[in-house]
Amino acid sequence: MPDYQKRIARVQALMEQKKVDYIFLTASAGGYYLTGIRTVYDERMQLYIVPRQGKLICILPAMIHDFIEAQNDGSWDTHYWVDGGRQPEDMLADYLQKPSRVMVDDLMRTQHCLRILPFCKGAEVLPADALLKECRIYKDPDEIRMLKEAGALADEVMGEILPYLKEGVKEYEIALKIEQLCREKGAEAVSFNPIVCFGPNGCNPHPAYSEAPLQRGQFITLDFGARLNNYCSDTTRTFCLGKATEEMKRIYETVRQANKAAFDACRVGVTCEDVDKAARTVITEAGYGPNFLHRNGHGIGIELHEEPFIVAGNSRPIEAGMTFSNEPGIYIADRLGVRIEDIVAVTADGPVSMNNFTKELIEL
Repeated sequence: MPDYQKRIARVQALMEQKKVDYIFLTASAGGYYLTGIRTVYDERMQLYIVPRQGKLICILPAMIHDFIEAQNDGSWDTHYWVDGGRQPEDMLADYLQKPSRVMVDDLMRTQHCLRILPFCKGAEVLPADALLKECRIYKDPDEIRMLKEAGALADEVMGEILPYLKEGVKEYEIALKIEQLCREKGAEAVSFNPIVCFGPNGCNPHPAYSEAPLQRGQFITLDFGARLNNYCSDTTRTFCLGKATEEMKRIYETVRQANKAAFDACRVGVTCEDVDKAARTVITEAGYGPNFLHRNGHGIGIELHEEPFIVAGNSRPIEAGMTFSNEPGIYIADRLGVRIEDIVAVTADGPVSMNNFTKELIEL
């Protein structure tokens, strides 16, 4: 189990440096990271309040009392409010001192944020993401293990979906089957709606499902992930139904080599933009530079997309504990697309892949 007290202490140390009195979080990735509590976030306000010193304070709906208390090991103080009774924003003064600087969860509903702002009157109000990401960007061994398990589950599904890729099948049918397989293997959910695209629909990295059935000679791109133990996986492979043409093979091999070049570059001290450049250089030298339409990667953990982003202009050096996707692609308008994606964990000894499904071109 993650050491939540250690995580809270790390956040509080940064709060001390930045002279932040309180961080107001909600039932988001930030709240989960510091408590391990995952609830449904709806119109009922849920506040997880990190003071600069002392215990984390929760002000939560009474309807989830039993669920919360079953998980409370004494790491936080909890106060409950009742529908129709005293509202959570009216309880703040009971437990908190008037602040001079606060941070608010980037994902807090506007309606909830507006209700707590009167308590912060005269205080400087800042977004919390900038501080929290400095903690969440480094994955501890428990997080790496959970990401690896989520990646292994996605690899299994990738292998088991292949028999369903037959002439005449529709993209949405494969997407539904992917979700079913993920859940059957124990995932809480898919990380996102699976991306399934055949032939010309693959020229868009994130397309809507087409009604066109799968035909022989087409590329098939499958991009999906599973949420396991509240951590995400994300992987992409491209296959061909039948024999690929020489051009298709050349494009596929270029993307595979770009994926390898970026993986090899994922070492401590190398900048995020240089990892992107490693993949982009391979694709550009093959003559497809303008056809690589997106960044080479995004961080991943509790959320599907988080820091660091592997993109031109991000000069941040890579450090041990960072995890992110490696997903170069080539997209030819109205014809085809190829993308190969793995999750990479960076260690002091070099990169480790969270995905191990073959990257050789499979012709079905």
